[in-house]
Amino acid sequence: MSLTIYFMRHGETTASRTGGYCGTLDPDLTPEGYQMAEDFADAYRSLPTGNVLVVSHKATTRIMLCFLIGIDVGRFRDRISMPVSSISIVEMAAHGPLLHMIGDRAYLREHLRKSVEHIST
Repeated sequence: MSLTIYFMRHGETTASRTGGYCGTLDPDLTPEGYQMAEDFADAYRSLPTGNVLVVSHKATTRIMLCFLIGIDVGRFRDRISMPVSSISIVEMAAHGPLLHMIGDRAYLREHLRKSVEHIST
């Protein structure tokens, strides 16, 4: 039996909307950020039990993905794109990690995908 890990970068926040760095702050989601969370819940509501969902900041998510799929972490910022509210899926299969999807936002409503295109990946 394999384990599937879903990595999600959080939705738009008041800091990410303006291009600000949030650091140790914990900014609220914008109304669009809440809609992004709802879209994710609708799209992935029926996940089978036994899977893992990790929701985090982009640097943390990119570093974990690098370690899991064997990419040198030294320049993780240049190697993996992690757009706001994107999902990446890695299956921990018998023969090692299998990357199913990276940085995908297809589950979002079109106006939400367009609203965050300007935010850095």
